Amino acid sequence: MKHSILGIDLATRRYRDIGIAIVQEDARQINSEIKRQLECKFLRPSEYSPGEYKLDRSAEMQNGELWLDPPTVERFADYIFTVATQYEVSVIAIDGPQAWKSPENGLQHQRLSEKALHTQAKTGLPGTCKPATSLRFVNFAIEFYAALEARGWKRQMIAAATAEKCVIEVFPTAAWRALGLKPLPAKAASVAETVTQWLQHLHARFPLKLETAPNHDELQALMAGLVGLAFAQNNGYSSLGSAPFLSQGQWREGFIVNFA
Repeated sequence: MKHSILGIDLATRRYRDIGIAIVQEDARQINSEIKRQLECKFLRPSEYSPGEYKLDRSAEMQNGELWLDPPTVERFADYIFTVATQYEVSVIAIDGPQAWKSPENGLQHQRLSEKALHTQAKTGLPGTCKPATSLRFVNFAIEFYAALEARGWKRQMIAAATAEKCVIEVFPTAAWRALGLKPLPAKAASVAETVTQWLQHLHARFPLKLETAPNHDELQALMAGLVGLAFAQNNGYSSLGSAPFLSQGQWREGFIVNFA
């Protein structure tokens, strides 16, 4: 079965800082050998006019408001819904927290999944996180999962791979480590040569075919997509943490998927 995965590296200040990668399997028989490739495409919504995507709120979008910064959850969710439909995506993999912590998880400041993968940001009880400067991002991410769910994309509810139209949470930093590699340095500490070098690491492990070279955010989105592909294939992944659940109208906990 072929899979089409959408990886997203979220950002909240500018659309141009959001990484979006489409990863599609392509298996072809050459002579007697099956040659497998992963075709990768990076989408940059800020470079296109809103009219190129026929969204549910098209009347609102035609005046060019879609890509005015900062990003809004509803408009970006509309765009991702349209892209996922266009590319027949089965799994959306997002680098960003999906829920708040449970008050009963035994931890003071973080979710179980975050402790398991040593994430930099710790998602606390509703409205809190560490460091506090990440709260804007945490709020955006949690609202984004809810917006996708309202559009028919269900979050991962069990540790095993589930049916199509599933949204999973990933953490690319941990994914690099799981592959035996140093994590991609932070964006502020990276230059173009850094991104090229880390992309070569992925080329050595996956049969990638890229339309264009990625920037830093897109490379992280590509990693998110590769983890999403392992999940879709039900092979070579693990789900860390605990299942998400609703408590007092708020989603709590949730798995983070990583390479096994």
